Amino acid sequence: MQRWRLVMLTIVVALAFSMEQADLGVVQSLYGPIARSLGCSAVTVGLLTTLRGVTQAVLTPFVGAAGKTMNRIYLAMIGTLIWGITNIGIGMASTFQQAAAFAGLNGTGLALVLPCVQSILADVYSADRRGLAFGLVMTAGILGQTIFNYVAISSGDQIIHGVQGWRLVFYILAGLAGMTTALLFIFGLEPRTASRRVKLRGETGLGERRHNPIPSYSYKLLPRHLYSSIKAMLQDCKKLFTVPSFSVILLAESIAAVGASGTGYQVLYIETIGFTDNQTAVLSIVFSLGLAVGMVAGGILGDAFAKHFSRYGRPSVNQCSIAVTAPLVALFFKGLPGAAQFSSGVPGQMHKYVALYCAVLFLVAIAAPMEQSNNAAMYAEVIPEELRCSAYAFDRGIFGLLGAVAAPLAGILAKRVWGGNDLSRKEAPQASPSEMQSFHALEIVNARALENANMAVIVGAIVLRAVVYSALYWTLPQDKQALLRQQAAESCIKDLPELTGVELVRLQQAVSRKTSHGRASSLSVPSHEDRQDSSKAVRYASEPLMDHMRAPASAR
Repeated sequence: MQRWRLVMLTIVVALAFSMEQADLGVVQSLYGPIARSLGCSAVTVGLLTTLRGVTQAVLTPFVGAAGKTMNRIYLAMIGTLIWGITNIGIGMASTFQQAAAFAGLNGTGLALVLPCVQSILADVYSADRRGLAFGLVMTAGILGQTIFNYVAISSGDQIIHGVQGWRLVFYILAGLAGMTTALLFIFGLEPRTASRRVKLRGETGLGERRHNPIPSYSYKLLPRHLYSSIKAMLQDCKKLFTVPSFSVILLAESIAAVGASGTGYQVLYIETIGFTDNQTAVLSIVFSLGLAVGMVAGGILGDAFAKHFSRYGRPSVNQCSIAVTAPLVALFFKGLPGAAQFSSGVPGQMHKYVALYCAVLFLVAIAAPMEQSNNAAMYAEVIPEELRCSAYAFDRGIFGLLGAVAAPLAGILAKRVWGGNDLSRKEAPQASPSEMQSFHALEIVNARALENANMAVIVGAIVLRAVVYSALYWTLPQDKQALLRQQAAESCIKDLPELTGVELVRLQQAVSRKTSHGRASSLSVPSHEDRQDSSKAVRYASEPLMDHMRAPASAR
């Protein structure tokens, strides 16, 4: 692949990521304005995220199956087009029910886009550069979220040319989704196209040799092929869960999805403790910029550690990230001057602490997201190429489902366990002194409730993930070596043109049995020294071939 095409493809993928993050962040930043406009509570508005995530989770497995045989760029284009249409619908909604219907359809777009572009990115970058590639693309997503968070927070309650600010934000999102669709059509490139059947990435040294045959495209999601599509999806699922590292990472991602529900109420919490809208927007920008730095830093550190410590490099980066994040989160909610025990609840009284909050939020944001770019790279290291789209689809589906279900969790805990009340309430411009005093007292109660709820959700998820990642120290080296043996064996098979079709199928089945995960076979696992010698890895992978060649012709 020519370098300029690789650069343009990466930029387009990054734009798709930024649209997804902006779409998610905007809803979370507009909980208050949407709730007041549609006449519901902030907790109810959180159900918009739930509906979208459920739709995404239901559809992503089918997208994974479709991505094996269909052009993934076209699938992503359809997804971004759906984004645009549904964002227009949300912006035009006059009731919560209408907004909920379009939010559910919005999940269809997410299901189509993210697994496809993630698997394309994994295909075009080599193992030693994937972490950085995913980090840069996810950074672009965070930057998109940063811009729209600022716009949403600063203009959500405004009236702009007769249009409510939060509605205008969704219209802008729709326009950018249409632009992304056009750019995908112009610059998007499916790496598996027929014109690139030979050493797709090896030609420019940008990746390793392709070991799998390039599939032909077909439209297997048409109704007459629905049964076969479901069957293929279930087969892919079965294969994926035979890879222990995939299950471990997926579990950690699932826990992270639940923990992320606390960040959805971060803007509301910052406003509650006394920051103005503009100050809240500044803090949100700083947090998003920290996330962008953390994504890249996680990818770079993961690549560097994986290069020098292949057995435990990436898992150790994840656990170090978690070890730094937990105390910083506790400090943010309980140790700063704006905490409920120190706050007066009066808006505008926190201006002298803006710099302090910016510093702490920036550090939290750098440490927290490192594992995301690292996990995306680890998937590509242990999952066969033909299953990567399905792997990313399942990951996004499970993450989206649990994140959607857990989206209102922090709000529900704050309201029902810690006594929060009327979380979306806004101070009236004209009020008597007694009413103002009552309002400020209520804000302190709400701040304490949000602090406790966020601490329970976020820190609890952090501790659980730290335990789960420990399993990767055992599973990751074995899964990486098993994938290497499988790829080497498939490469050796292609060098035996004298085999008949039946013999080739039988031999491939033998290789699959030898290299399958969780087996009890005679194929031994190479020692640590052997793992450093690629020629020995090929020899291990070639055992089924040697067995075939030694067998008499009548037994083949």
